[in-house]
Amino acid sequence: MYLRLFSLLFCAVMVFCTALSAQMVVGSLNTQGLGTSREKDLTLLAQIVRNEHFDVLALQEVFKRDRGEEFNTVGVKALTDTLGSDWAYQFSRTRSGNEYYAYIWNRNSVSEVLFEFTGIVEYQQSLIRPPFVKCFSHKGKEYALINTHVIFGVSSDTAKRIDELRVLARIYDSVYRRYDTTLLLGDFNLSASEINAALKGEKLVCYQTSKTTVGDNRYVNDYDHFVMAKDVFSALSPSFERVKGPEVYCSGNFAKYKSSISDHVPIKLVVP
Repeated sequence: MYLRLFSLLFCAVMVFCTALSAQMVVGSLNTQGLGTSREKDLTLLAQIVRNEHFDVLALQEVFKRDRGEEFNTVGVKALTDTLGSDWAYQFSRTRSGNEYYAYIWNRNSVSEVLFEFTGIVEYQQSLIRPPFVKCFSHKGKEYALINTHVIFGVSSDTAKRIDELRVLARIYDSVYRRYDTTLLLGDFNLSASEINAALKGEKLVCYQTSKTTVGDNRYVNDYDHFVMAKDVFSALSPSFERVKGPEVYCSGNFAKYKSSISDHVPIKLVVP
């Protein structure tokens, strides 16, 4: 009897692990200054990355210690070191001041696809932070990711943010011509309803609508999103999640999460 129960349990675990390995999990997180003097709990952040089964995580608001330093021991490199030797990272070439984008990815599940998107130069003057385009392959399927962080400023700058969004839509179209599975993701500083209203009539739709910015005791705004062409959504049939960072990883303590990790929680796109 016990042997049979053990066999059934073993089979269930194997089925679960196989299902996980078949999925593609893409995430995005505004780190709120990873790599600056602001202290981060990298052990906790690494636990979140592992437990949420991210294959690729797009990061915004990451910094190098100075403009000429390739390796930042208190930031992105330290995070991948904490995650282990299976993890890699890359900073963007473009920056806003000393602020960069980055990607981290699990080399056991995804691989880089060499792709140099030169079209960013055309739009560089129109964006406060030109996006970081990078491509990955998972189980033979290639994904182009456009990591973005739209201008924030003050609440009256909504028109400027929408202008940037429309430029990003043109960049998306340029990348999409080459990669039919293209995802625009990051911190838009706009709600899903504002994005969809601005893109009405376009082929792009914002599908992630949960609030993702963190206050002292609640979620505040839905600023972090996945945006993609309607036919990409139809082809992938993805699900979307807000990672419940304060609830799951800080025992419901929003202020602790905010001080330890960021004033944003990660978002997830899961391709079955």
